[in-house]
Amino acid sequence: MSKFILVFFLLLVPILIFGQTFNTQTVTSGNINSNRSISYGPSGEPYILFHNQYSLHLSFWNGGSWQTNHIGGTWSNIKIFRTDTCFYYVGSSGSYIYFHRLSFAGIATQLGNFGPVGEWSACLANDKINILIAYHNGGLYFRKFNLLTHSASTAEIADGLSSSGTQSDITQGTDNRIWISYKEYNNQDIRMARSKHSGGWDWWYVETTGDVGNYSQIAIDASNVAHITYYDATNRRLKYATFNP
Repeated sequence: MSKFILVFFLLLVPILIFGQTFNTQTVTSGNINSNRSISYGPSGEPYILFHNQYSLHLSFWNGGSWQTNHIGGTWSNIKIFRTDTCFYYVGSSGSYIYFHRLSFAGIATQLGNFGPVGEWSACLANDKINILIAYHNGGLYFRKFNLLTHSASTAEIADGLSSSGTQSDITQGTDNRIWISYKEYNNQDIRMARSKHSGGWDWWYVETTGDVGNYSQIAIDASNVAHITYYDATNRRLKYATFNP
């Protein structure tokens, strides 16, 4: 009897552990590309901003079904941010970066833009006032877009090397300094830049051996220690680095 109970328990454990189910749904159909971003509404309902083969759309749960609104425009990058009263989304088209307000009902209003830029790489909504942008334009550049005045700050050069600034990620430390991880594509290195309290930027090499720095992500902990993950294409390895200034 005890052996039967043991066998039953061993068979039951995987069901209990792995038998959890996800509630999967079809939002919409068609040729949807990888360029999309997700957020949530005031009651926790999902909002998905995505690009099909033609233009930008927004799908959201209206309480009983998925509703999809056509937003319009052709964007190479998009990112959606939520505030208490609306969404904001950032998208690049051609050589310009555009900023829009997006109501919970899916109505988009353009707020402003800046450019030209070579390649928008990363953005971050650090508060309800500013969106932080890192982009490549013959070097790594940084700007803020003010959501109240609908204006962009003067461009700052974080790394002036012309091949620096692609495949980047951006974040902000507890001391309000800006951190950016990025690739320098001529030498295929990964670098990291950080803003200075006195103005200007410092930058460091993270790794220089092989084709590294692909698809980097950066996070800053409560002690302002940088944690960076990136892909080493030469050795086909996911890597992790820390930096404690």
